[in-house]
Amino acid sequence: MASLKTTATAIIGVTIALATGLVGLWCVFTDLGPSEFMAGRISILVLAYLVGAGLVGALLPRRWYVASVAAWGPVLFGILGLVAKLSRGGPMLRWSFLIETLLMIPAACLMFGFGGSWLRRRLSNGTGATA
Repeated sequence: MASLKTTATAIIGVTIALATGLVGLWCVFTDLGPSEFMAGRISILVLAYLVGAGLVGALLPRRWYVASVAAWGPVLFGILGLVAKLSRGGPMLRWSFLIETLLMIPAACLMFGFGGSWLRRRLSNGTGATA
């Protein structure tokens, strides 16, 4: 029975990571609406990754690094941008966009996943529960 619980928890964690990656892909891929600001878009992105990767870290505290899967959307878009940049060679994309999508978002996922793991372990220390 414990194996079934562990498997179900892992499936839920990966599902949350994939859904968070979809939100990230939406935030990076779509244009801003007429009444939307970049600060609002960045806030949505940070909040989505804070909650999504944090939940993955809390659900899978010993495997908190699985939270990096949540970055699949922006990383996929960043890889496509990098391939286009290298094949064209011109000033098509800003390098800062590639740094954001290929480095900063995955690093944030790892940080938020570790934070969720740390929080779960800290909260479960007093109760005697094992993670």
